[in-house]
Amino acid sequence: MAKSKRNAESVVKLDSLGREATLRRVQFVEKELRRMSHASSYKLVLAVSLFLLFAGLVLTAFSLFSAQWQVSEIGEQHVTHLHGLWKDCIEPSKELIPLYENSARQEKCVYKFDPSAQEELRKALDIGDEASHELLLHRFLPQHKAVIFFAVFTFVFGLLGSIIGICSPCFPPNSMLFVVALFLTTACSILADVIFIAAAMKPPQIKWEKFDKFDPSKYENKLGMAAFLHLLASGLITTSFFSSLGTAYLLLLTRSKNDGSSCCSGMRPKRDFEEEDRWHGPGLIIRACDDQACKPFVIMPDPQSDDSAP
Repeated sequence: MAKSKRNAESVVKLDSLGREATLRRVQFVEKELRRMSHASSYKLVLAVSLFLLFAGLVLTAFSLFSAQWQVSEIGEQHVTHLHGLWKDCIEPSKELIPLYENSARQEKCVYKFDPSAQEELRKALDIGDEASHELLLHRFLPQHKAVIFFAVFTFVFGLLGSIIGICSPCFPPNSMLFVVALFLTTACSILADVIFIAAAMKPPQIKWEKFDKFDPSKYENKLGMAAFLHLLASGLITTSFFSSLGTAYLLLLTRSKNDGSSCCSGMRPKRDFEEEDRWHGPGLIIRACDDQACKPFVIMPDPQSDDSAP
């Protein structure tokens, strides 16, 4: 009787261990499925964030070398003045002009740092006529310096953030640094836009008495294509910043701590394989005691008993 009772207890114990093993295996599979889902979503969001960042930096670079940051239409002279960060251009107005004047009205560009341009500006200001007042925009103004200053830091933080974002799977805390770098990139780009637009909306001020009767309504100043291109770049970088927030969230869900996996080879951590292989065998591994020195024994299921079962 005692032996039968012990056998029954062993069977109950083994049955309990079998159910526990099955439950743990199901939990492991569910955990792996969630991890794979988060990993795929993380890679997609990270790729979108990096693409938007690079697109914004490329548009920023194109806008910096364009002369169409600010456009001034001078109706009396039938010319258009294009004011950029580095150079200024004068081109014929889009209105119809006589053919004999077309050759004399070709686009002419000059850099702000050209000594001849500075001398021409000084002479025009000495004359003091109304037409020379527009030439004040041909100087290297504070808003131009501000755009260049913040553009440099936009590229520095943007390139640094892209490197951190690419390497973030190696070390999950890098995802937070990725967010910080993109926030600084966004802030620098937006500040450049705000400073330039605020300054461009105001006519150039000068305290000379010879310009007291200047009528600014004769000159139509408006933002050029380069300014709008830089605004578009700021929008892309801002969208990349918000995408980086989702990237950091998904990465922290995928890997809550550094598990020693490799981001370059895409290999899973060794402990995951050990845990997975533990449940792939045909039998159950059972320890007789909690001591690590105890040797486990394996109980193999009987195929005949499974076939004979109703």
